[in-house]
Amino acid sequence: MAFSFEKKKKKGAGSSLDDKEMAKRIKQEEARYKDAVDSEIWSCLCFKTEEDRDAFLAKTGLPRRRFITGDELREATRGFVPDVRKRGFARHPKSMAKTPDPLAGVDYSQSLEQTCIDEAMALKAAMMSVKRPDPCNEATDSDIWICVVYPNRAESEKYLDDMNLRKHGDKYIDASAWLKELA
Repeated sequence: MAFSFEKKKKKGAGSSLDDKEMAKRIKQEEARYKDAVDSEIWSCLCFKTEEDRDAFLAKTGLPRRRFITGDELREATRGFVPDVRKRGFARHPKSMAKTPDPLAGVDYSQSLEQTCIDEAMALKAAMMSVKRPDPCNEATDSDIWICVVYPNRAESEKYLDDMNLRKHGDKYIDASAWLKELA
């Protein structure tokens, strides 16, 4: 097949989508992208003890799973919606215990490769040595949790506001404290 220098014939003017349809499509794609990268679509219900978690599950009838949907939580807590919505402020952790610097013992006079290996091993050792405090002073210190995933940020924030949960946290919620308030 020989190469041709002729101009290609136009099949039609522009895209098959008109400007209104294209604008609508662009808005849809922007919304999809925003939802895909938004980290505020989940909350974590943190419990101080396994007994608190089990009591919460018994009271709400939720399944014993690590992840639940926002719709499941909303349905399970429908009978506990407060009469009055209160403006809440995120709680501040009571204990701010400092942990020792895991890199304090790394010798930085060695080669870069050896230093990187030593740093990685020190960080791994520090992470492996972390245990749940007993007793848990903060629910967020615990490894007993349920992650609630909402369809979007608006649903997440609406649920937190409807249930007056912001006083217990907005991302990591002290569910042990919330359990005491549930009638």
